[in-house]
Amino acid sequence: MGTAPYEFTHGPDGATVHVHVRGRDVLALPMINQGTAFRQADREALGIAGLLPPGVTTLNSQLKKVYEQYSEQPNDLAKNNYLEAMHDRNEVLYYRMLAEHLEEMLPIVYTPTIGEAIEKYSFWMQRPRGVFLSIDHPEEMAQALGAYRQAPEDVDLVVVTDSEGILGIGDQGVGGVRIAVGKLAVYTAAAGIHPSACCPSSSTWAPTTSPCSAVSTTWANDTPGSGVNATTPSSSSSWRRPRRCSRTR
Repeated sequence: MGTAPYEFTHGPDGATVHVHVRGRDVLALPMINQGTAFRQADREALGIAGLLPPGVTTLNSQLKKVYEQYSEQPNDLAKNNYLEAMHDRNEVLYYRMLAEHLEEMLPIVYTPTIGEAIEKYSFWMQRPRGVFLSIDHPEEMAQALGAYRQAPEDVDLVVVTDSEGILGIGDQGVGGVRIAVGKLAVYTAAAGIHPSACCPSSSTWAPTTSPCSAVSTTWANDTPGSGVNATTPSSSSSWRRPRRCSRTR
């Protein structure tokens, strides 16, 4: 298995990301994409100078713009979709906005709005998130978890759903993964757990062993290459790394 495109290390001053890709590949990774908030020095080092408008904006300036756009959405489901679209392109900004407006946005990213989003999951074209484990292919469990490209020692929180009886709306199949994604977003924004250490999963079988056990058997012996180190925004300095494995409906 090749080198991961980036990796996080954690120290007393917060999280540091080591980036091993360059150019457009950087902007395609929502976990590390900062958009126009990339400083000029970082743009040059990461090979993205010229791929963004030349003006450098602050995270606070970005936050003001996206909050205004969020507030203009016509209903709660549209707000959920807007946030998920941001989640898919710029997680730095997504988690910052969620943390800044947690009380207001909690019902949008989680219950009750998440129930409607789950019901619509199979009717929309969205970027899939998480690991999908199938009862038809139990032998592929380790392979699926390995494909998520998280080193065993870096996985601190796994949220698994069997998609049955979610919020009283019945069995929702693979769409149930949205409740795992939503719960992890809340854990990051409210409890300070780093998103790179989280893994949402949807399973169509009742595991006899914890998925956390399977995680420990995958993605070993992958040596990272050299890369640019960039400290994540100051809001990440409170991110913590407890060990958790949660099963949710």
